[in-house]
Amino acid sequence: IVPHRTSELIKMGINAMLATRISFMNEMAALAEKLGIDIDVVRQGLAADPRIGSDYLQAGCGFGGPSFSEDLLSFAKTLREELDTTGLIDTVLMINDSQREILFRKVWRFFAGRLAGKKIAIWGAAFKAGTASLENSVVHPLLEALWAQGCYTHIYDPMAAEALYAQYGKHPLLTIAKNAEEAVTDADALVLVTAWDEFLSPDFSTIKTLLKQPVVFDGRNIYDPEYMQEQGFRYFAIGRGEAI
Repeated sequence: IVPHRTSELIKMGINAMLATRISFMNEMAALAEKLGIDIDVVRQGLAADPRIGSDYLQAGCGFGGPSFSEDLLSFAKTLREELDTTGLIDTVLMINDSQREILFRKVWRFFAGRLAGKKIAIWGAAFKAGTASLENSVVHPLLEALWAQGCYTHIYDPMAAEALYAQYGKHPLLTIAKNAEEAVTDADALVLVTAWDEFLSPDFSTIKTLLKQPVVFDGRNIYDPEYMQEQGFRYFAIGRGEAI
């Protein structure tokens, strides 16, 4: 049992520590990609050290959610007000803001900037698996960037369809699919945003035939690069797969 102000600082400190681990791994993933190293092997090596452990060491396309992000912003604001300086958490947030755009940057490079009229399939919209919430989800900057380039987006999420309809349902470049296979049909590429269980082991042979070309951008590193290559896919993830 602690005083109220102490408990608030503990809560902010926990979220700030977890966010720091995530952003650190995303920064490591960027370096690993440049060096031709699989970030997942690096993650396993770091996690093997008992002083570090394995929690919150997964590189990805950025974190989101309602309370998590609000707490981080509140912590950063408190640091500036009380200590009159920017803190580590400002850099953590800056890295995450950049990471939330990484999927679009990879898609942009792959198509050499010629995105107008392309159809992009998106698996997942919720800010994390197990929720229907889109609050502060990575999907928002991705959709806005793709639409700005004239891309058609076909998106499927097991729980967030209603929220998508409520927020974007009338957008002319958006189609909300009823299932994963419908989303990828005749798409120029597949982008994975949320690591739902049903996306972990899809029928890749079917997915390959449905896509116009077998290219996958994995924002959650849930597939094995060698396996994807064996299945005939161009595979781009966060610090693993092909570099782009």
